[in-house]
Amino acid sequence: MTTLREGFLSRRSLRRLAVLGTALALMFTIGAATAAAQSPGDPTITVGVGDDVAGGETQVTFDLHFSGTTANGTPVYIYAPQDAVDNADLTGVVGADPQIDRDPADEFTPCATRSADDFQISSDQITGLGNELVGSDADPGIVQVDTEHYGPIGLADPADPDSDALVVLAYNIVDGAYYDCDADQYTVGYFAPQFIDEDGMNVIVIDTENWDELVGNPDTTDLTIEGVIAHELQHLLHNYSDPGELSWVADALGRRIGELRGVVLVLPVRLGAGGRQRRR
Repeated sequence: MTTLREGFLSRRSLRRLAVLGTALALMFTIGAATAAAQSPGDPTITVGVGDDVAGGETQVTFDLHFSGTTANGTPVYIYAPQDAVDNADLTGVVGADPQIDRDPADEFTPCATRSADDFQISSDQITGLGNELVGSDADPGIVQVDTEHYGPIGLADPADPDSDALVVLAYNIVDGAYYDCDADQYTVGYFAPQFIDEDGMNVIVIDTENWDELVGNPDTTDLTIEGVIAHELQHLLHNYSDPGELSWVADALGRRIGELRGVVLVLPVRLGAGGRQRRR
């Protein structure tokens, strides 16, 4: 199945302009029995995540590291791969270690110079990010601002009353930069409707590289994970209200939410030429 997804690219050497790019489609599949047995907020979930370049997928088990609810009642959960949080040695951790070769039999080999140290994430960072999403008495938070302007999160699975939640999956996204040592861009985050259709969850994916700079950095004038989530959440909400909306309209609305919330999103956008996958 070809996957259409919205996402951000970022400079690897410096946090510069986020741009639209093109790549091979990422595939998400999961057995019906597994999907039916999982629900947002479960302590552990298993999700099939794809490989932009080599194709195929890897089943990644995620642990719940943040749970909260906005003042207007939207549940928010943040998951990370098992053993990926507060771990000084990510060697062999699926969904974190950049040196894992997903398929040793194919022609693609992970970039040998990528260091697992760049993918370290902490429970404090996740908690801080979660608090930015759900807000407080003094601050409504990113999710509430988005939902108040663009509508509520819908039930991803009509049979699951708990599926009207936001699920954030934080892991090392396998894209072109996973293999290409010369790549100066990588996917920072995206929304894919296939998570709704196939997993019954409202998912936004965020990459775990360079969180020391990209998470909890209010003084930056460039990209932040908080801004990426605010932008991609608008796309998720828009998918419920008008899934056929023109891409430039949806993108403009995504930028508007940054102004409303006061988080750093992206600067001017370059549209990718062709391709089945749209990244923001």
